[in-house]
Parts: sequence; C-alpha cells; structure tokens
Amino acid sequence: MATEYCMRTVDFRPAPAGWRIVWLTDSGVDIAPMPGWIVREELECERGRSTGYRDVVATRVEDHGAEPISLGTDVNFWYVLGPGEPEPTLEAAAAERERRALRGIS
Repeated sequence: MATEYCMRTVDFRPAPAGWRIVWLTDSGVDIAPMPGWIVREELECERGRSTGYRDVVATRVEDHGAEPISLGTDVNFWYVLGPGEPEPTLEAAAAERERRALRGIS
C-alpha cells in the first residue's frame, strides 16, 4: 500500500506592509494585501510522522483561517508583489490570460 502524505501548518509569519496578492480577473486583476506566509510540514498521514520536508507559502485569509495560495488551489492566482513592486498593467494581465488559455489553464 502506498504511503499517503499530507501537510500540517506549523507556523504563521506576518508579512510586512506592502506585500500584495495578484489574481487575474476577466477584465484585469484584483490585488489585495497579503497577510503573511504559513510554514507547513509534510506528514505521513496515517502515522502522523514528519518526513522532514517543510515549505513556506503565501497565504490568504478566509472565514475558516489562513489558506495557502497556489495555482493548484486557486486558478485565478497570478503572483505575489513585494513592497514597492509596480502593479501589473492591463496588457500584462491580458497576455497572462492568453498564455494560460494556450496551456489549458482556466
């Protein structure tokens, strides 16, 4: 039987002011402040034993708590902007939507 793995959140690190999350929309982008990063640890699900692997991922806050952000969990997620980075143009957003359409991501 194959071992199943799952991720457990072990820490949350607040983002300094200026970090933002960018999502693609039909007409452009939606940009929101990023609350921080979560540190996750990989476990063997059945045993609850750590594999030693950890990752750090950007988060968004939902009604039920902090959620990791990735293309795998939110197809509209585009990228994270750091403090002082310029926001994407409408042209850049249109080009990204076109790239995704060509790759079958929607």
